Amino acid sequence: MYAGHLGIALGARGLRRDAPLWLLVVATQACDWVQVVGCVTAPDASAMVSHSIPAVLVLATLFGLAAFGWTRSRGATAVIAATVVSHALADYLTGYKPTWPGGPMIGLSLYDYPALDLLVETLVVFVGWSVYRRSLDSRARSRRLTWFLLVLLVGVQLVGIVKMAVFPSPKCS
Repeated sequence: MYAGHLGIALGARGLRRDAPLWLLVVATQACDWVQVVGCVTAPDASAMVSHSIPAVLVLATLFGLAAFGWTRSRGATAVIAATVVSHALADYLTGYKPTWPGGPMIGLSLYDYPALDLLVETLVVFVGWSVYRRSLDSRARSRRLTWFLLVLLVGVQLVGIVKMAVFPSPKCS
């Protein structure tokens, strides 16, 4: 999931205005950043471990602690930790990820069906954006920039699907 993760971050911000959007965006991408670091530092090891249930729970705890330190809000803390967990759940829809290091792989692999993946991710983006948009004041809701954000995220998803079709990404394992 590419833009879908950002749609989840927007939706989480719409639910909790005291949760910093920048922290929600980083939280929703945390598993992928850990995977990138793993691919760079240990390309022979399985970098997908970053998406395993234990790794996601550790990341959610770390982000929850950071969020509480930043906001002092239990609600924002819970939403930010849940946003980390949402990454793995969303990736179980679109990809094929491990349950734990060395454990069975699960997922629906929607990436194998680009049109269906685009539909699902566009729906996730639209719902998240709609929740976020409803949290804005009436003037901000109608600004072009607010609508541009929706178009941009769907565009990013389209580019991601075309890129995957033309240039399949190498696996780091």
